[in-house]
Amino acid sequence: MDMDVQAVSGAATVAIACTVAFYVIAKTWQMLIYSFPKSQNFADSIMRESAERIRHELNHLSRKQLTYLSAGTVFILIFATAYVLNAEQLYVDYPQWQLNMLLVIAALTMMFGMHRSWRTFSEWRQLSFKRDATLSIGHGLQKVATDNGRVYHDVDSGNNTIDHVVVGIKGVYGVHVIARRPVKGGSVVAAGGKLRFSNSNDVISVADLRRANSALSRELSACTETDIKVRLVIGVPGWEIESQGDGSLLLVNERNLPMIKGWRDTAEFLLNDVVDTINATLTVRCSLE
Repeated sequence: MDMDVQAVSGAATVAIACTVAFYVIAKTWQMLIYSFPKSQNFADSIMRESAERIRHELNHLSRKQLTYLSAGTVFILIFATAYVLNAEQLYVDYPQWQLNMLLVIAALTMMFGMHRSWRTFSEWRQLSFKRDATLSIGHGLQKVATDNGRVYHDVDSGNNTIDHVVVGIKGVYGVHVIARRPVKGGSVVAAGGKLRFSNSNDVISVADLRRANSALSRELSACTETDIKVRLVIGVPGWEIESQGDGSLLLVNERNLPMIKGWRDTAEFLLNDVVDTINATLTVRCSLE
């Protein structure tokens, strides 16, 4: 029994030491690589694509997943090798309580690594769904706006980001995507500035979305010297729309995006030169330069 504890403790200690060294080296290398300023070829001619911000976050999580997986593989290989090579000789004269403590440390380290890996995978899975939801709305808007204007993606507005902005002579629309996994027959209701989904009693406030649109309204009004209103559109892919509420916002899913064409106010129609100014402003803002 003592020999078994010595063998496992010795192998685990060597494996942990090598794994920690590998993890530190890998993270240091990643920090060095991504700390250098990156230049984008033809940046002034390339625009942000739909869900680009989310895809960058996914790439970051994928790198973390790869690092954890590699560290886990290193631990298993080193542990197996050290065990076969009789690493227990390192601890042959150690008291039992120290060997037990080494085993506990090894077990806690493995549990922590598994927890971090699972948490990273869960975040990656949720972000993947959010990316697909944002892409479904973004690509649908491109079709809707073919003859009615232009679509911009990941538009900075104050301290927030608007997923999509549609600009045309019939007005400006700020489109936000709320990504929630749909359920069979699931629906959403808008009422009192809040959204309620049929599978939950929780409500989602749209106050932050309104603030983002209002910030963009002020910025566009300043650059065009015209009162510009950015209308609030909320995309909920996979959900049926049960009620639009008081009409201060428009709820859409990936199938009924053409409803935007009919949601307009003649008082908010724009002159061509105003549209050109807005397009020029957003083109600069959404370029990769």
